[in-house]
Amino acid sequence: MTWTRSVAALVGIVLAAGLAACGGDDDGVRSPTGTPGPGVTVTGPATTSGSSSGTAGNPAPPESDIDACSLLLPEDVEPLIGATPEPADEPIGPLATCSYWASAASFVQFQVCRCLSADEMAQSLEVGATALGVEAKELAGIGDRAYWLEGILWAQAGDVTINLWISRPAYFAADGTALGGEELEVAALPDAEALAQTVLGRIE
Repeated sequence: MTWTRSVAALVGIVLAAGLAACGGDDDGVRSPTGTPGPGVTVTGPATTSGSSSGTAGNPAPPESDIDACSLLLPEDVEPLIGATPEPADEPIGPLATCSYWASAASFVQFQVCRCLSADEMAQSLEVGATALGVEAKELAGIGDRAYWLEGILWAQAGDVTINLWISRPAYFAADGTALGGEELEVAALPDAEALAQTVLGRIE
């Protein structure tokens, strides 16, 4: 499984687990690579293909009351991926989502919601990490709690949960192969930590 495919799958699994904990459901995420992971609908960056209206006995999760693109600004993203296109702002379940997509290998996706307790977040990340055989590494100094899962930084501050997924050419080897594991962590985690601190600093 390639890095971008595994990240897309991980986002989908964690979202499914988290939304189940919230009493809602989501029908998938999309990856900028167009490469599906298990149970993931994929055709483009950071969008969902269906409704989150819920079903009988499984009510829809509440829509986010947070404007993701007011927290992640073009000037935050430009140092990472260069000149930025207009942001894509489309919710995925209860998660407000803001994405800046320059190419399949150069993008930033940010998601935020008030939808998970600390326990629900920890359980959701454990499910996602176990399903894909990766480690949920706990991080210090970012919000109240934060975790790194093979390319995605998840954090909570108060009742707000965020995740950040960054891709840039620096995260690929000379032959075009995406970095993974410790190599990806060394290359990508500092960028994700800095951006997370910026975003969390704007949340009231």
